[in-house]
Amino acid sequence: MPFNLRMFSDSNGIAGSARAAMQAARPCRAAQAHQAAPRPPTGAQWAPIQGRASCDEQHCLCTAIPAYSAYRFERLTAMEWSDVRILLAVARAGSLGEAARRLGVSHPTVGRRIKALEDEAEQPLFRRTREGLVLTDAGDRVLSLAESMENAALSMERRLAGNHDRLEGLLRISSADWFAAFVLAPVFVELGRLHPAVVPEVIASYRLLDLTRREADVAFRLVPFSEPDLVQRRLMTLHYGLYATAQTAAAAQADPASVGLILMNTAQSHFPDVAWLIERFPEAPRVFTSTSRSVQAQMCLRGRGLAVLPRPLGDATAGLQRIETRGTPPTRDIWVGYHQDLRHMDRLRAMLEITDRLLGGEPPG
Repeated sequence: MPFNLRMFSDSNGIAGSARAAMQAARPCRAAQAHQAAPRPPTGAQWAPIQGRASCDEQHCLCTAIPAYSAYRFERLTAMEWSDVRILLAVARAGSLGEAARRLGVSHPTVGRRIKALEDEAEQPLFRRTREGLVLTDAGDRVLSLAESMENAALSMERRLAGNHDRLEGLLRISSADWFAAFVLAPVFVELGRLHPAVVPEVIASYRLLDLTRREADVAFRLVPFSEPDLVQRRLMTLHYGLYATAQTAAAAQADPASVGLILMNTAQSHFPDVAWLIERFPEAPRVFTSTSRSVQAQMCLRGRGLAVLPRPLGDATAGLQRIETRGTPPTRDIWVGYHQDLRHMDRLRAMLEITDRLLGGEPPG
């Protein structure tokens, strides 16, 4: 069944749930009168439908686009979800090319779909500026409806996934590469042994993926989650250590200023382990930075300098030794989170139960 804007109600927060999204909306008497009239010739304008002050009917969509013609309202509210995805992608990306890349389709496809939408609306939805494509007033007026449609579609997708009671299918997991490799690897092995039809897909990235949009089903992070409607908890405390090769360690003991420091890059320079290492070796030069702890470990192994590493990574890297110092690097908490609509997804709960059994922590919520 085509998923279109007619399926939405303008009351009770249509973005809140799939049930509200599927509630049928009907035009008010004013809209019905306009729709019953003959269609205007191309380019002609109809009188606008008035706003909520003149319409007291519930579930009326006409009030969502005040001062819009009934003809254009009907055409725009017939947009299907595939059209809305492209409209939103272009509005967010600011260009047809970037929108195509994000959607995984061709540039001409996006251009054709936008042109078709503008033909349906009989007016442009975007205008070109030096900064890229921006919404016109007409496009801006339908943006909130398009976003509501997106939220409801995503909510429906999450709830359908969350109600899947068979232990099979893809489970998308977001975490740092080193955490997946050196902490979660035993969890994945045990999950595969107990539930071979579940396929973990690890998205190894420092980018905080959007769980609301199902860029991942579950995420492991060093910071608490700030997005709404997520279930989260602290999983474990992560310990760090100072690492170097034997040769680098000896040089650091003889002359601390003679060794280099391997640090997080500028974007992560606020991490507490960075401040700790610089404070311990204030005269040592910065020789390498990276967002990847695994890359830092490899540079440390090749004698480039000292590095503070998560102990599961540093202890497992042959050729590195943990250096005992006065005081230890600050610990960090690991948080796990997923969208509340997925709380009944059995394959997710199975992985979380294994994670708690092998890594320790509170029972899954």
